[in-house]
Amino acid sequence: MTSCGQILTEIANLRADIAKLDDKFILKEEKSNIIQSSVSASEKTIVPQIPSIATTVAATVVSQKRFLRT
Repeated sequence: MTSCGQILTEIANLRADIAKLDDKFILKEEKSNIIQSSVSASEKTIVPQIPSIATTVAATVVSQKRFLRT
């Protein structure tokens, strides 16, 4: 048979384990907002770079086609 002291010790251990999990998980209702915020921030960083990258890629392709023709 388990004593009250053992049960109280186990409860204390479980509470300590639960406390360690604090701030380790995202609440389901917060997840969508966090994802949308991350996507928006990424778009603001990446999208402005697209014209420059596209120009560089296009110039490289044209250059390689000219090189292959000769």
